[in-house]
Amino acid sequence: MKILVGSPIRQKPEVLRYFLEFLTYLEDFENLDFFFIDDNVEETSEKLLEDFRNKTDRVILEKSWYTQDEEYKCDNNTHHWTDNLIWKVADFKDRIIDYAREKNYDYLFFVDSDLLLYPQTIKHLISTGKDIISEVFWTKWKPTDPIEYPQVWLSDHYNLFEAKYINAPEEIQTKKNAKISKKT
Repeated sequence: MKILVGSPIRQKPEVLRYFLEFLTYLEDFENLDFFFIDDNVEETSEKLLEDFRNKTDRVILEKSWYTQDEEYKCDNNTHHWTDNLIWKVADFKDRIIDYAREKNYDYLFFVDSDLLLYPQTIKHLISTGKDIISEVFWTKWKPTDPIEYPQVWLSDHYNLFEAKYINAPEEIQTKKNAKISKKT
């Protein structure tokens, strides 16, 4: 069974260090391949990825091909995504998907570089027998949010509901609440 773990990475060194360490705790780590696209702006983060690649011969590390970079803003309150940044990350993920297809991988596991994974995560997902599956992570988008939200959205920037034909604010809130109440 061939499994590729893929991630476009632009991350603070202190977060990236833990992410890479936790990847080594994944069950069957020695049988996993990794494909990272280095979009870092901090040299320390670039060095961490290089060091991880040097630990095993199963890491593909490509440097971002974007020359004019739009600043990605993340503050103490939230992440600030623009359409250009979303398309850039989509382009990176398309490259990883193409590689997985070219090399005939059985599974591709995308993971964000700010997550610490449970060692059995990949085995659990495979055991479901689903062709496409995802873990859903719950988080507070802003420190002042009263509840945690799923780290997924259906459209736009963090919409948790289908936006067609919804006009009234009460209807939007009802749709959000319905989606959030499905937390399992």
